[in-house]
Amino acid sequence: MAYAPSRYSHLENIAANSAQKDLVEVFNEYHELFAQVMSRTPSRKQWTNVLQHMLGYFKTVLSSSEKQQLLDVIEQYRRSELPLIAALTLFKRVAERHSISYLKEQALYEPYPKELKITDD
Repeated sequence: MAYAPSRYSHLENIAANSAQKDLVEVFNEYHELFAQVMSRTPSRKQWTNVLQHMLGYFKTVLSSSEKQQLLDVIEQYRRSELPLIAALTLFKRVAERHSISYLKEQALYEPYPKELKITDD
């Protein structure tokens, strides 16, 4: 969703309508669009939108102070006062605390498999 929200729905449509098409054709169409989407780095505005979208998954479980904390973190990220990883780490911890399965399972918290052993060294 961070990469191209408008194309995200197109990818969903390709997958949803795959039963009527040849599997190879579906794969090629999906792969081509997915590669285009992933070739661009998401902007701060797009990541802010993702964080706001994620906040919606907590609407029934957060106290007002927890919600305000997440809103503050989103705003700090939007103003370049906080790195994205800090915001994502907080969202991950809150998702774990409140057992929000959909958010707990997101790959964006750890985009690289641990087996690759990618570090900042």
